[in-house]
Amino acid sequence: MRQAVLAILRETTLIGERVVDPDAPLGEQGLGLDSLALVKFLTALENHFDLELPEEVWIDRQALTLTGFSEAIGISAAPVATAAAAERASAETPNEAGGAAWKIGKIFRLAMGLIYRDETFYILASDPGRAPNHDHVPAVTVRCRLAEADDLEKAVIMWPRRQRQRKRRTFAARVSAGYAAYVGEVEGTIAAIDWVTTTEDRERHLGLTIRPRPGGCYGLDLYEHPDWQEKGVGLAVLLYGLRQSAAQGCRRQFTIVQSTNHKMLLTCVQLLGFETVGRIAVRRIFGVIRSSWQVDGIVGRGRVLEL
Repeated sequence: MRQAVLAILRETTLIGERVVDPDAPLGEQGLGLDSLALVKFLTALENHFDLELPEEVWIDRQALTLTGFSEAIGISAAPVATAAAAERASAETPNEAGGAAWKIGKIFRLAMGLIYRDETFYILASDPGRAPNHDHVPAVTVRCRLAEADDLEKAVIMWPRRQRQRKRRTFAARVSAGYAAYVGEVEGTIAAIDWVTTTEDRERHLGLTIRPRPGGCYGLDLYEHPDWQEKGVGLAVLLYGLRQSAAQGCRRQFTIVQSTNHKMLLTCVQLLGFETVGRIAVRRIFGVIRSSWQVDGIVGRGRVLEL
């Protein structure tokens, strides 16, 4: 099993024939894979072995080792034969006879998602003063800095036109409330933006107001310009923001990431040193959002979450 996992690792990353310590982390503190390479590798594992890796894999820095993957896969699954996978894929593909029923089923599932949905979000925390000291080198030259007042119009072009008016209002409101906006500039264009607040932020998709306690701060809403994605710009801005938070005396920075956002979970946990300190369960019923949470061993529910 270890050899099978190693073969997939070599096929999906650029490690070539390098010797791999089976118990060393695969991230930058060990083998040196960045978050994108890890996502590609993990996706290939799931596809090859026909399984969904447990959520712990995405949020536990110690889980991402060759030995860890081999043991987990050996216990929970067996390799899927190509013929069997093709047969299953064929059965799931709508044909002329079943096309109408398939479309109706898809519409029904979408409708049910609007009526009732459960989601999980992880609460991650880091000491900004202990931010990784490795030098992340993006694929392009990035100038990271604190956003200025005239950056508003530069920033909104990152979003589709239909979203820009709302983003203008959000940008102005956050600046007025004292949020810090850290931007990554590439060739005169704002290629990424990340927000940090020490006051509070209303998270509508969670039905919660997130309120940092004294000495803490909350990082939210990282966004990359579509033209500059997958070039390491967002990671550079996140690292810059952590160092700025430390310089301003923040002792604990929190962020909240949806459980299905594997790329962001990997980036925060593997590359930025965040730890999982809790989770939020969100239930939507006919548009009404109810959230409960567990953080640092404390269980709660309501409209305000203090971190």
